[in-house]
Amino acid sequence: MKIISRYLLKAYGSILSIALFGFLGLYLVIDVFEKVDDILEKQASLGDALQYFALKIPFIVTEGIPIAVLLATLITFGVLQRNREIVAFKAAGLSLATYGGPIVMATLVLAVGHIVLGENLARGMNVAAQKLWLEKIDRSPKHLEWKHENVWYHGQGTIYQIRIYDTKAQTFHNVSLFFLDQDFKLQQRLDARALRWEAGRWIAEDGAVLDLNHDPVEQSRFQMRRLELEETPEDFAGLDTLPEEMDTFQLYRYVKKTRDEGYSPTALEVELNYRLAFPLTSIILAVIGMAISLKQGVHGRIASGIGLALAAGTAYLGLLQVGTALASAGILPPITGVWTGNLIFSALGIYLWIAAPQ
Repeated sequence: MKIISRYLLKAYGSILSIALFGFLGLYLVIDVFEKVDDILEKQASLGDALQYFALKIPFIVTEGIPIAVLLATLITFGVLQRNREIVAFKAAGLSLATYGGPIVMATLVLAVGHIVLGENLARGMNVAAQKLWLEKIDRSPKHLEWKHENVWYHGQGTIYQIRIYDTKAQTFHNVSLFFLDQDFKLQQRLDARALRWEAGRWIAEDGAVLDLNHDPVEQSRFQMRRLELEETPEDFAGLDTLPEEMDTFQLYRYVKKTRDEGYSPTALEVELNYRLAFPLTSIILAVIGMAISLKQGVHGRIASGIGLALAAGTAYLGLLQVGTALASAGILPPITGVWTGNLIFSALGIYLWIAAPQ
């Protein structure tokens, strides 16, 4: 690695660390003030409260990386401009790609780390934080039941309507099963008070069967019946897992499965695209911040550059959120809604990079 690259990366890394820790501290202070009344009201222990905030740290870091990158880029190049080091680089015949490239490449590595951190640490710890809050701090009975109501599931030749799904007991209550033929015509309907998994089979309790294969239609009741169904409890695992709790590969498979079953996975596709689009904002903001700083020149104020770049960054992240919301509402396709902000500001970043003083 060249001496100049090491010098730039050291300066950039130092400022990035300060910006990231500053964002983390500010976020935690605001979060503590927002939740301290609830913690005191519920008389939660200090240990549980501290554990809750500690579990949220990786998630907060991933949320703060783009803004920290923008600030670090602006301040780094602002200081270089003020010290006339950029002028020295140009006098030595160095191009923008030479002294700006290492920052962009470092941010690219950071974006990859952002994805890895989000997949392997931040998401799981944030879910654990939410469960800790519900179970040990909030302790509201409605949160401790962990039940889902009126769940539909399309299986192999069978459609399940589950009025109540108790995720802890792994039991379906007040369930209806619709058995279909290859032409998707209803052959039988089974209603049961409960459906549970036992010894490798499904056991239906206290129900009735409506057989449409006979004329007239036959109806019979039962107290307990063993059912030969293709689905196992593992097939229903996704029912008690929210999309934000799945890793990206699980979410991709769930999107594909939902689409194959004939349902619209719009909300899931939006979540999947957002996970890929958000980490890339760091690279785009780094380019924009660098170009704005260079455009201001030697006599430009660092503070004014930060204000201008923060305005651009806020507009960028705001556009990303608006596009995501429109996609979630079905107004825009998921890819269009989520990626429009990245495309627009990527074009802006490229233009500013080309137009920046070389």
